[in-house]
Amino acid sequence: MNEDKELLRKYGKKNPYRTPEGYFDDFAGKLMQQLPDTAAPCTGQTPERLRTIDRIKPWCYMAAMFAGLLFSFRWIVGDAGTADLPTERVDLVSDMEEEDLEPLMDRLLMDDYTLYQYLTEADADLLLHE
Repeated sequence: MNEDKELLRKYGKKNPYRTPEGYFDDFAGKLMQQLPDTAAPCTGQTPERLRTIDRIKPWCYMAAMFAGLLFSFRWIVGDAGTADLPTERVDLVSDMEEEDLEPLMDRLLMDDYTLYQYLTEADADLLLHE
């Protein structure tokens, strides 16, 4: 804060940059003199019509890019929906009493809704495989 006050005291609020006298008085005229007198000559030719394949190429490239992204994402993340649950473990959990499941559920790192969703999907998978 003291530096700012010192600089203001030393140099003031005056703008140090100046334009030459009369610079903007004839600015438009000088600019118009630098522009060419005539517009660019028109060739009179109609633009070449694009072939169908040239119109389709960008769309094919874009579709290939998105397909590559999809497959690379699935390869990196993996497909968790294809893993089959062993029926022995499902039967073991379904045979457990509620008081036995309480300590197990306390140690799980998921909330009740996520557990419910997982169990309903597991039941649906088992029904589909039977």
